[in-house]
Amino acid sequence: MTATATANAHDDDYLPTSEQQSHADSLSLLDQHANRVDFGQLRRQAQADGQAFVLVFTRHFHCGMCMQYIRALAGSTILRDLGRVKVAIVGPGQWQGVKRYIEQCGSPPFDFYADPEVKLYKALGVTTRNLDLGDPNKGEVPSHHTFGTLGTTLKSVAETFTSGSLAIKGGDIKQLGGEIVWSNGGEPVFAHRMKHTRDHSEVSQVERAVQSGGSTAAANPAAPTAAAAAAAATVTAATTASGTGSGPGQQTCQASAPPTNASSPYGVAGSNLLPGKIVAITGASRGIGRACALACAAHGAKGMVIHYLGDAATTSEAQSLQVELEKLGCQSRLVAGDISQPEVGQEIARVAQQDFGRLDVFVSNAGICPFMGFLEMEHDTWKRVQDVNLNGAFYAVQAAARVMEEQVPQGGSIVAVSSISALVGGGMQSHYTPTKAGIKSMMESASISLGPKNIRCNCVLPGTIETAINEDDLSDVAKRDYMISRSPLRRLGKPDDIAGPVVFLASDLSKFMTGSSVLADGGCFVNLQ
Repeated sequence: MTATATANAHDDDYLPTSEQQSHADSLSLLDQHANRVDFGQLRRQAQADGQAFVLVFTRHFHCGMCMQYIRALAGSTILRDLGRVKVAIVGPGQWQGVKRYIEQCGSPPFDFYADPEVKLYKALGVTTRNLDLGDPNKGEVPSHHTFGTLGTTLKSVAETFTSGSLAIKGGDIKQLGGEIVWSNGGEPVFAHRMKHTRDHSEVSQVERAVQSGGSTAAANPAAPTAAAAAAAATVTAATTASGTGSGPGQQTCQASAPPTNASSPYGVAGSNLLPGKIVAITGASRGIGRACALACAAHGAKGMVIHYLGDAATTSEAQSLQVELEKLGCQSRLVAGDISQPEVGQEIARVAQQDFGRLDVFVSNAGICPFMGFLEMEHDTWKRVQDVNLNGAFYAVQAAARVMEEQVPQGGSIVAVSSISALVGGGMQSHYTPTKAGIKSMMESASISLGPKNIRCNCVLPGTIETAINEDDLSDVAKRDYMISRSPLRRLGKPDDIAGPVVFLASDLSKFMTGSSVLADGGCFVNLQ
């Protein structure tokens, strides 16, 4: 052991020494699929992506007190900002217990791993073992413990028994945990090692460490010793020299560094209305859906599920959209299928929850409109339009809302793309207008039901927008000129004209809006003369 390490050994909250960090970087963890993940790669990838790296050691995979702490961390908007922060949760149990533990913690947007031989714990000095509960009268119990000793203990016991064969895979019940934070430059700025079973740091301490930008004194006031400062300087030099490396393989497009949105036509330079949000959009390969996807990414969304029909044309479009999202720093997943089938909406929600940990924004956009007169309307056409536009919207919105209800923190924003046709009739749209009126009405009802769960439901009502859905109808020059003349702005709409209102309703700028409908029609509706 070096002199620096020896000097720090009596301070439970000392920053990792260069020796400790080098050893830790050489170790591997296991994910929920038994894949071996290099810890050094995890940490270096966060640095390469400009993210602070938060490492949380839990006690074991059945600990109700640790579950409570992880839920508290997930309630922090700072720690859930995937563009700025990467959070890794490590437990001392077997990899088979990771999946259930994620579910018990509410499936937060964090990475979870097992360290069955507690090698990483030991490497970073997290070695204390006891069952001491701490004394709240001495200020030894942080504020996130709201259920009391009996409640959390009973939860731990119940979880152990209900986990069946996983009970023996949870880890040593006496093992204590802790937290270590590295800045986005790769420097350790905060360390805390638990002294008793309820001794996780205050969430606010971890938030300050993330925001400190490498200031050890600001982030870790409990350990501003000269020895700790020397250790921090040693580690800074070591990590700077180590390079950025590369992270675990991704099954998706991912940007190597967060780009600016200044060059994007879908975002105002410097705007960041959806920082770190996870978004899913139906019918996203073209038209309004595609514009919404690009706008959400330009405004900071870091994860997206792209739904598309799945034929050759939309498949090519969806794949090219992935490339564009990558350039904006947004990871994406593709889900193909007929939205009129309930299982497709369920799959969209499942992928968001499984691959990104949550779903913050859902945009129900998919729709069709084969123009046809009332008397000529075929029954199959009528039914198909109802199935896609209204039934499909219901299935997908319901699936998204169920994920939003279950996640921690609870809630989200659902935006449905209805139409001005919800308010007025159309001679060639007798099958279409009822579906758009139905979507508007459905979202109004959903807003009442879902509001108490912090889920907002709103609609955008586009006017005439130049997309593939009305390409044939607008090929009639006389009709096109007439529609242009109806607008006080003297033009037809473009898909990005709708993307703006969608981003607004998805963001916290509209946090007191639910059950609302935003008409974006270039003034056509009010132009009666």
